[in-house]
Amino acid sequence: GRHAIPSERLDSALRSPGTLPPSPPPADGSADGGVADTPSLVPPPPAPPLPPRFAAATGKEVHGPLASPSLPQSQPLLQPPPLSQSQWSLGGASLLELVEGSQLRLLSLSDNDIGGCGRSLARMLRTPSLRELELVNCKLRSDDVSLLAAALPRSGLQRLELAKNALASNELAALASHLAASKVEDLGLESNELGRGSALSALEHAYSKRPIANLRLEGNRLSQRELADLMASLKRLRSKSGID
Repeated sequence: GRHAIPSERLDSALRSPGTLPPSPPPADGSADGGVADTPSLVPPPPAPPLPPRFAAATGKEVHGPLASPSLPQSQPLLQPPPLSQSQWSLGGASLLELVEGSQLRLLSLSDNDIGGCGRSLARMLRTPSLRELELVNCKLRSDDVSLLAAALPRSGLQRLELAKNALASNELAALASHLAASKVEDLGLESNELGRGSALSALEHAYSKRPIANLRLEGNRLSQRELADLMASLKRLRSKSGID
């Protein structure tokens, strides 16, 4: 903290004992020759909050049982940081940045507001390694689901989670028209607005062409009896196809 004494002054003091010559004034112009004020290092201001970026990880489980146990976890997973609320809004460009050039196998975007990003979601399905996509409570619009469904036959996606998106007959009809040509084996449609009607019949028709191993419809506008009858009908279709 004190000023260093120049070596030539120190040599002179050693040859002629006595008081050291006065120190030169400090460079900052202070006159007392005492401890100079050291400029404080002011840390830069914190960066503004950004949309959630997605951390890569590996393993069988990341913050909960995200992946279907039937699918191996040998490739990277991506999942958003745990948020207490859906407080982020991701744009289409941000979505594409997540997957470009990656080898991810599972991508979870659940609880993010990505309504209106259907084209980007459809392009994301072109990622060759992508097998599981979680879009629970993402405020998807009807055209988002239509674009996503149309991209399914050209993708390798095996698991798709669409719970809590207020999907109704139009969205279900769009999905049903492409399911048979897709590789989806695990489809979550829980807690939507699906009820009996032509769209549900279209889903049964798609199922008759290619049964889906795991189809979940709980929490929709179906009574327990209607849901039980539907699942029994699907089970019969699955048996006819020769799949246990």
